[in-house]
Amino acid sequence: MYNVFLYIAIAASAVFVIQLVMTLIGLGGDADVDVADSDGLDADTVGIFTFKNLVNFLLGYGWAGICFYNTISSMLWLQMVAVGIGLLFFLVFWLLLKQILRLSQDSTFHPEQAIGLAADVYLHIPVDGRGKVLFSYRGSVHELEAICEEDLPTGAKCKIIGNKGDVLVVEKI
Repeated sequence: MYNVFLYIAIAASAVFVIQLVMTLIGLGGDADVDVADSDGLDADTVGIFTFKNLVNFLLGYGWAGICFYNTISSMLWLQMVAVGIGLLFFLVFWLLLKQILRLSQDSTFHPEQAIGLAADVYLHIPVDGRGKVLFSYRGSVHELEAICEEDLPTGAKCKIIGNKGDVLVVEKI
């Protein structure tokens, strides 16, 4: 039984080291994370039954079996302890990954986020045409095309009241 634990521990350790190195050099793309919206990773989409988690379980199981082989004489208790530690490794690594992914943030700007903000007319906005406005959102300045129902000269103050695609709808303040 010692040899079984040893083979499992060595194989799991080798795969774990390969995964770690690939992750550190940027090749560790995880297909187990759902990125269907392509807006970034979401902590709630981390799969629980993944290859990485299987490796983590086997890592804990194999090394626990080796460490306690001479301490626990009953094979049943040894298996139970090894499975318990394997599940602990599985759970700890899964929770760590889930918490790390919560730190990620989507900083993509969407025009609808600007609704209600004040802006400055950067390029004249004619009645039936487009101009440009400048506004600040979350500490960065954005310049977007805008339309208005009235003529707004350069430097005028306006409020963003809507959007039509990537074009903002503004009104004079």
